[in-house]
Amino acid sequence: MKKELVMVTVLLLACVFTSHGQLIDNEVGNAFEDEMFFNEAFIANNEVVSVTGESWVKRNGELMKKQPGSKKYIFGEAGKLQKLYKVKKMFGELDTLHILWDYNSEGDVITKVEKDKRGFYAERNEYGESNLLQERRYYRYTNDSGSRDQFSPKKEYLINKEQFEHRRINDTVKVQITLNNYGLPYKKLKTTWSSSGYLLSELLEYTVSGQKVRTLYSYNNNGWISSLKQVHQPEGNTDEKKFVYDKMGNLLFGDHFKNGKKTHRTELIYDEGMLLHSTIHRELSSNIMNITKFYYTFE
Repeated sequence: MKKELVMVTVLLLACVFTSHGQLIDNEVGNAFEDEMFFNEAFIANNEVVSVTGESWVKRNGELMKKQPGSKKYIFGEAGKLQKLYKVKKMFGELDTLHILWDYNSEGDVITKVEKDKRGFYAERNEYGESNLLQERRYYRYTNDSGSRDQFSPKKEYLINKEQFEHRRINDTVKVQITLNNYGLPYKKLKTTWSSSGYLLSELLEYTVSGQKVRTLYSYNNNGWISSLKQVHQPEGNTDEKKFVYDKMGNLLFGDHFKNGKKTHRTELIYDEGMLLHSTIHRELSSNIMNITKFYYTFE
């Protein structure tokens, strides 16, 4: 039986004061950018079944208007994101993107399937020693179902594949090399960690062009990420994000900078039960606000 939103406070007070109590996972500064930005432990502990986000827009001198787009996140065992439905307007028509995930016993993604008006696509991951990613294959499927909304795979076509090599330089430095479908290396990711386990920097280098992206991470006194800065070489352009939290570790807002100039802010608003009520994304150049309101269902 579904519980209404008014039950939020009762459900959450027991675990909101734990180290994993925050709803939004911003451990490496990618909240709202990756598909899964909800804290899996929070989702599982509070028996959240789904989260729906509905979009609004507010322009200067105008009333807030409902947008046609929406997202629905459906969770499975251990708080893992199992399905995601995105409704968006493309070329004047609404299109729904369905994404489904399967996981192995270690909690790593083994299959990701996407469906939209163009068809069905999938990624399959294989893991090796120490559960490190070894290979990723990309497929396109034909659908044996007469309905575009139901997926019954008839035939699969291998489109591309990548392989991954892993090297440990020492206890705090690791390297991942990605090989293309010809078996040739085309990019290298070097990660550096502190002895305490904090991610300090990443260096992404493309083999052929020589282009590099260096990302530097900083943390506050609580160990929550306070900023990350990307430097693109050889151009020297920079992208930076700075984060502020409340005393419970809930993300309050993130400021975004391009070459040192602030471009936009994302603000998070919570209800009394520490659930995310809405986000406000404000573009500073136009002062247009994109608002997303969130709604929850529970087991």
